[in-house]
Amino acid sequence: MNDPGMRKVNAKDRWSWIGRLAFRSDTRGPDEIFPRGFQNRSHPVYKHAEIHGQVPPEWGQAERVREIGRLFKEGPQYRNKRYYHDRQAPKYDVNPETSVALTLRVAVAPIFPISDATASWVYAVFLRGGFLTYHEQQTDDPVLSTAYEVAVRQIPARDVLAAVRCVRRGGRYPARIQYCLHPVIHYNRYAEHSVSRVDIQRAYRPHQARLTQIDVTLHGITTTDVGYAFIV
Repeated sequence: MNDPGMRKVNAKDRWSWIGRLAFRSDTRGPDEIFPRGFQNRSHPVYKHAEIHGQVPPEWGQAERVREIGRLFKEGPQYRNKRYYHDRQAPKYDVNPETSVALTLRVAVAPIFPISDATASWVYAVFLRGGFLTYHEQQTDDPVLSTAYEVAVRQIPARDVLAAVRCVRRGGRYPARIQYCLHPVIHYNRYAEHSVSRVDIQRAYRPHQARLTQIDVTLHGITTTDVGYAFIV
């Protein structure tokens, strides 16, 4: 069978209000992410390296309104290509060039995005709304769907709330991964949402100065508190 490659799925009717904390790991530090947020890499705002709220100078008012609106309204693109260990990617595997992928499960955040990096930051984000891609993954990869992935076009700086340093061991998904979060939480002074710091601390706490193990089993992605920490 020929590889269909990238394809667009009409995901507009699957946009959902979420209104809760979500999480993402990224090798870029708070000095870069806090003042500008997250943007998909294919959008002109990202390509022009503009700070949130700015657009390329050649855009007129109509184009400005249309393109910024797309960041919130358009669904992500999906891909169906072979990837790690010669495995077929699920039908609803999100193309990272067109969206920002996060998880609703803080315990599996170090695999968002998939990476073999040994050091990163786990960001806490207030997710107003997005595309519940894990609902789609339930139809063709039930194991992957247990990561509770959601996708958005962008996350403005005001919704990036906090970050914690993360050290991890292991390979890329679906290899076993162990990680530990640093005890210190860094808060974003650009954030404008009034999510309680207590809620943020409660989400991070089980994995701070503790070793958490992520395994991919036949029944889903599981996490285990190994019970001790390595140096972070």
